Amino acid sequence: TEKKTNVTKAVFFEPVVTAKGTYYIDNVKVTAVQGRYEVVKTENFLNFESETEGVLSAKTYDNGFEVKSGLEIKSSKKNIVDESFTKAVRMNNGSTSNGAIVIPTGISGGGLCDIQIYAGSASSSEQRTMVISDGSKELTQFSVGTNNRFDYTYSGGAEKLYVYSKAGINVYGIKAISTTVTDTESGEVDE
Repeated sequence: TEKKTNVTKAVFFEPVVTAKGTYYIDNVKVTAVQGRYEVVKTENFLNFESETEGVLSAKTYDNGFEVKSGLEIKSSKKNIVDESFTKAVRMNNGSTSNGAIVIPTGISGGGLCDIQIYAGSASSSEQRTMVISDGSKELTQFSVGTNNRFDYTYSGGAEKLYVYSKAGINVYGIKAISTTVTDTESGEVDE
């Protein structure tokens, strides 16, 4: 049933998903269609459990993570929050081109990337600084003490982020959870 109502008294209830609803504003017929959205979450996790101790060569992993030269694998048993580790990569005085871990964001077209970094200072008495960069500027810094998980949400357009330290830090693992939302259908307006 369609009912014409003056705009000052117009009330419209949204239709159920994929249903249409019709109403009038000043005798103009408007049909609203509930849009459908697709939410895609992709989780990638990098740890160093399968790596051999020693200097790690620059490489790219199947899940898109990369390591730059200048990193070293160490045995180190740690439980951090909800994860257990037996190995870590030692970072020390890195930059985006050397001694860094590259994180694939999975959101070059827009979205969010939640990053969780499992790390601890290589010093038992001193906190160290870890940096996340988009390749051209620093986005944030973390002060790393003993065995922490650091969370950071990125919403820019970079396909890759770089994690490096300004002094000795053991990184046990990095998780990147990208979320993208796609509008699969837009509303239509009929006159």
